[in-house]
Amino acid sequence: MNYRKKSPKSIVPRPHELISHPLEHLDYFTEWGSKRWQYFLDFSIREVLGKDLTGLNILDIGTRYGKAAACFALLGGNVTGIDINEDYLGIAEKEAYNLGVEKRTQFVQYNGDLDIFPPNFYDVVFCKSVLVIVNELESFLQSISKILKPGGTFVFIENGKGNFVLHKLRAFKHRKWDYTSANYFTNKEIDLIKRIFHSANVKKSGIPPVYLIYGKNILE
Repeated sequence: MNYRKKSPKSIVPRPHELISHPLEHLDYFTEWGSKRWQYFLDFSIREVLGKDLTGLNILDIGTRYGKAAACFALLGGNVTGIDINEDYLGIAEKEAYNLGVEKRTQFVQYNGDLDIFPPNFYDVVFCKSVLVIVNELESFLQSISKILKPGGTFVFIENGKGNFVLHKLRAFKHRKWDYTSANYFTNKEIDLIKRIFHSANVKKSGIPPVYLIYGKNILE
């Protein structure tokens, strides 16, 4: 699949362009990361979730500046974006307002505990580079399964571990966020997801190592 070249930071698509053709501007909505992250978001929408999300309740964990949340809302979803960092939420609300989806989005600060949300409520749970910094991954995934409807869809886009050199480069690049303690994904984490959700499809890029893990919340 061909992608538009990432625009210089000084050139931002106009709101009407984003509103009219959100899937043509996934370099904007992906917010950060290489083309591989953009490809996985594109695949998630076109091949996993579908381009019409009308009426679906979507939880965006680690929403940051709300761009992915706004994209899902532009496609018709009712989106809750959550983040631990309160400073991000005001920016996310402004993003939603500028794109005319403030009525289909809400942004909530949380402390990492998903039990604040009702069980069996969300049709979709999405997160991007969040699970790698979760301390108790198994219990966190179980909480996602609890709030996701039976048969609901999960989409996780996460960093793979890579080699020693890559780990050192990441540690230097992300030193402000102490990414040295991040639990980058291996087969162990993939197997854990499969065990909890009883369903998982996996796509992985080589350089940089990024996983797309998606599937249904299948209850035994």
